[in-house]
Amino acid sequence: LGSETFGYLQSAGISEATLGVAQSFVKQANYLVKKTGLHNVGEMKAFLDNMDLSDHGASNVMITSMMVKSMGFVDDKVTGLIAMGAFLHDIGLLSLPEAIRNKEDNEASLTPEEREKYELHPKLGADMLSKVPHMNPLVPQIAMQHHERRTRKGFPNKLGSGAISPAAEMVGLSDTFLRIVKANPGGNALELIKQEYSDDFSLKIMDSFLRAFQA
Repeated sequence: LGSETFGYLQSAGISEATLGVAQSFVKQANYLVKKTGLHNVGEMKAFLDNMDLSDHGASNVMITSMMVKSMGFVDDKVTGLIAMGAFLHDIGLLSLPEAIRNKEDNEASLTPEEREKYELHPKLGADMLSKVPHMNPLVPQIAMQHHERRTRKGFPNKLGSGAISPAAEMVGLSDTFLRIVKANPGGNALELIKQEYSDDFSLKIMDSFLRAFQA
């Protein structure tokens, strides 16, 4: 899982140490999913069986891990929860019709009715995860908030500055970056992030992201 993203990071000159952290985060996320028995729960099993969603989840874990490393997180429990949240952040998409899921990489093509349904997927995912016994609240919070933006232009609740979990911001920035890379593989995704998305995320999160690509 996430092999294309790993290859991209290698070609971008990311250090072996940082790549090792990225791989260990993916393993940690998979371990926690199995430890909590999520791989045997209906929607969770369907998510793991969906190669597009699980591959995107693993890719998000890799990019998020670089920010976690850059910000100096050392608590294994917290980093594990962030990794699991990053992996499962889009699980709510499973509740949407396939026709809408197939347009996720091109949101502009969604009809108004489709967009209304699409913007529910963070809440749908958070609801699924909240029902899992003994689930730490940080994981559903990441799913709920990964599309929220400090400018209040996100969804589903249009939260603003100070109301969004830093972990959800990291996952949201990773998600944005991966979309840009997928849409324009040969483009300068980092420059585009700085030019067009810097207001969407806190300065601390954005700086950690940019520092990560200098590691």
